[in-house]
Amino acid sequence: MKGLPAMLLALACCSANGHSDPKPVSDPDPHKSPPTATPKAAMDISYRDLPDDKWKHAAEIAIAAVRDVLVETKSARVVVRPYASPDGAIVPYLLYVEAADAGGAPVYRSSAAVWQDKLVAGGGAAAATGMLAVAGFPAKHISLGHLLEVLFHTRAVDLGWFRPPIAAGWDGITQPMMGTDLVRSLEYTQGGAVLHLYRPQQGGSGPSAGGVTLPEFERLDVTFDAKAAFTQVVLRQNASKTAWQPVK
Repeated sequence: MKGLPAMLLALACCSANGHSDPKPVSDPDPHKSPPTATPKAAMDISYRDLPDDKWKHAAEIAIAAVRDVLVETKSARVVVRPYASPDGAIVPYLLYVEAADAGGAPVYRSSAAVWQDKLVAGGGAAAATGMLAVAGFPAKHISLGHLLEVLFHTRAVDLGWFRPPIAAGWDGITQPMMGTDLVRSLEYTQGGAVLHLYRPQQGGSGPSAGGVTLPEFERLDVTFDAKAAFTQVVLRQNASKTAWQPVK
């Protein structure tokens, strides 16, 4: 019973401090080191091939925005770099983020777009025009893939019309539509540019090939002016398949 007063005193102190842990409290062992908290594993983040401090700032914004996802996926090593096309071209501020766990297995891969000190996740036409203007488009030519990435992140064009390189691959974005020679393309004009996109027409059936009925297709023309502002028009082929006409 020698330790009973000490136990009651400890419980009284706990109650006075607003705690109600009923577990017995024993005298600490003076020869035992106090327990230490287990440190959390650090996330190794590498910024590579960034042209300047503005790119570094954009990369840091992107990482801050997706950090929770990186933690959830147990990312141990993260690499951020410009999202370069196969020929090495880059567009401000499109980034590529990839991560691996402690064992080296890939756990995360995504593109990211930063504009006006924020990760772009929507914003529509205004955000798309803003990003493209920073890139100098259309006076400065950019790749079809980079344009699709901008439109993907800003949601400026219905995603039913295309998939960006991060989802389809750089080669996949130029694959012909099923059973046709229709290919998504970016055409530069005098002082502007026109993006041609295709998708199956809902409820429209075309010719048969190998016992399979192919769908009719419709086209979306996204026309950019000299300041990267744009308009959209949906077109369908006429009955003789000799011309594309706007859908009224």
